[in-house]
Amino acid sequence: MIPPTRYRKLIIHALTGDFRTSTMVTDEAWRDPLPGQIVIRNRYAGCNAIFDKNLCRNRIRYLNVQPPFDMGIESVGEVVACGEGVTQLRPGDAVATTRLGSGYREYQTAEAARAIRIRELSPQILALIPTGISGMVGLERIGEIRPGDTVAVSGTSWCSSPSSPAVMSSASRVRMRK
Repeated sequence: MIPPTRYRKLIIHALTGDFRTSTMVTDEAWRDPLPGQIVIRNRYAGCNAIFDKNLCRNRIRYLNVQPPFDMGIESVGEVVACGEGVTQLRPGDAVATTRLGSGYREYQTAEAARAIRIRELSPQILALIPTGISGMVGLERIGEIRPGDTVAVSGTSWCSSPSSPAVMSSASRVRMRK
């Protein structure tokens, strides 16, 4: 692949409280990956409307948004370049990433160790990244479920819950409620 000289990304350029007037598409110069880094061509990005709107209002408690501010967190893409010393990934590999400021752009540079190799480029992976991690922490760390425990699952759809496979694979008894 011949890298582009520039690529597009979405940024917050003003804190207006409104997504449309706070954001704009801008471009950034291509940068070759440093040792231990990869460049990913983003194919899918997770959209977090409430979080994004609160960014545009500077209302995220643990962040101080100062424009220009890069947007997007979860993304799925294809590795297009590898820096020196990267052996676990190669161009063409499908990966998922989670890093503030990396999702709403055509290309991102990431530490290779933070990219998660996935089987294929699929937007469905985006739903698992934030909710799957939350489900796993809730079940394994907070709930400390063990084989044989009874677990109540409450929600709109058992099938759409990322915690469902974790509960099922733990051989727990499941009580569902819509």
